[in-house]
Amino acid sequence: MRRDFQPGSLAESGATTHVRSQGRAAFPLLRAKPCVSLFSLMLGLLALQGCHASPDDAAGQAKELEDPVRRQNALYNLRTLYSKASSSAKGTDAKKALTDTVIGPLVKVYVDHPEDNQNGMVALNLLGEMHDARALPAFLKALDWRPEVSEEHAVRAAEAIAGLQIPPGEKAKTIAALDQAYGKISGARPIDGRMREAIINALGSIPDPGSAQVLAKIAISTEGNQSFDKNRLAAFRLGAMADSSAIPSMIHALFLADPNNPGLRMSDVAAGVLVAIGRPALAPVLKVQSGQDAQANAWAKALVDQVKRKSKGAGDLDPREITATEGSFVLGMLGFPEALEPLLKESKEKNWSRRVAAAFALARLNVDAKELIKIRDAMRAVYKDASVELRPRLLGAMRQLYDPAVMSVFLDEAKGGEKVHPVVRLEAVASYALLANKQEAEQLRAFIRTEPPSEEGGYREKFSENEPLLKAADRCNEDLGCWERLVSSGDNAARRKAAFMLGRYGRGRASSLQALTKTLDHPSIEVRMAGLLALDRAAVKGSPEAVAKIDELKKKEAGKAIWSKFESEALPVQARLRARAK
Repeated sequence: MRRDFQPGSLAESGATTHVRSQGRAAFPLLRAKPCVSLFSLMLGLLALQGCHASPDDAAGQAKELEDPVRRQNALYNLRTLYSKASSSAKGTDAKKALTDTVIGPLVKVYVDHPEDNQNGMVALNLLGEMHDARALPAFLKALDWRPEVSEEHAVRAAEAIAGLQIPPGEKAKTIAALDQAYGKISGARPIDGRMREAIINALGSIPDPGSAQVLAKIAISTEGNQSFDKNRLAAFRLGAMADSSAIPSMIHALFLADPNNPGLRMSDVAAGVLVAIGRPALAPVLKVQSGQDAQANAWAKALVDQVKRKSKGAGDLDPREITATEGSFVLGMLGFPEALEPLLKESKEKNWSRRVAAAFALARLNVDAKELIKIRDAMRAVYKDASVELRPRLLGAMRQLYDPAVMSVFLDEAKGGEKVHPVVRLEAVASYALLANKQEAEQLRAFIRTEPPSEEGGYREKFSENEPLLKAADRCNEDLGCWERLVSSGDNAARRKAAFMLGRYGRGRASSLQALTKTLDHPSIEVRMAGLLALDRAAVKGSPEAVAKIDELKKKEAGKAIWSKFESEALPVQARLRARAK
């Protein structure tokens, strides 16, 4: 009896044998010639292969980005082509030609296919390398990040934005996207910290009042899991903008501390921003220093309460002391002569911390010779009551006056013998030697000859280490031309000495300012600092050349050890020089 064929029935009915016996006659459709079948298959493969672009065809590879199957390979080929263009002899022209060809398709595939997370990151990295504002739509899309999915995309987009010149018409929405992306961060994971840092840096790269407002908000935020170093970073980025709208936030920041560690403050970076803003900050800071800013007084009280909660030894802290000392510090950094009378008054206060802060601030003011006498007298009065630990620092501050009248203070302290601490005597001799002309150098030598040697308990050998400075004084005396030449030649001791002498004698002299500006990139931090502080004193109407030089160093030496040592003084001096030139 015949059974109909059904799936699975061959083995069950013994039909396998039947099929084999019938051969091709039973199934005529299986009679294709093997050689023809293989040939057809090869033609089909070749035809299929011909549909894809050559790896060297940038435009063709860009088109293949839309094919999800070919996308990964296309991105690989485009990255290879961009690397070749970057290293080719044609350089910039080759990169530009390639960028013009592929940037549009790269942006489109990123924006249109957010689900392709892995390839999207590759595309984003390539767009970031191109440093082209036409990639902005992709970066803005990436900033709309998804938790546990695309945080790395947001980091890369923010980093790329930080390297772009954002077109004026695109700034507002770019700032809004960065602000929104930052607001979505609420965790304390490492990736959250990296997102925060990248977004802050991106905002800091956009010179615009909108980005300044967002940075100011971040700088004083104590909500969520934001680490305090991000507050400081936001304030630091504000400094480069010098936007006066940030003044209230930065005054708040003067009294802001890490919620978990009150010892970690941001008054230093806040002061730097206020100094960068310059004259518009003067009146508000004077109000803080005098205790007339009610909001600042409240912030100071909150800081004191915070410290007291964390430390049992903080019971004697006074909010008024904090507003006065912080205000004095910023007034000194600003350097405007309008702060003279308030600081002179402050230097006579009963509170010792307030007196000392005022004395250091006075040393930084840009005043004429008549007013310098008042400063010198006030500093001498504070010095008279100062502790041994504080006196060397006050001598250093008096040295910054470049005032011949303080030379007697230095010499008297040097001659003090056992009544004066050795550290104070050593600082006094060094200060005198740095500012001495030829006649004064001989007076110091005469004293050093009377000092007992070390085996007799004296310091003659240590004092004599200043002899190279005194020899330079013999050589140039009060000859400014000589000092201007010496500051650019000779050993480091002679250069440093020359800088001090130009600060003493070269006030307002163009050639002296030019010579001092040349010291700012010297390998020795001591020479740099001497030249910088002398410029601060001598450049009564500012120095565009010195301002530009410091900008150049900031870009060239960012991240290097010497710049980290130099910037804390260089940036405030630069701000003062810039303000005087207006």
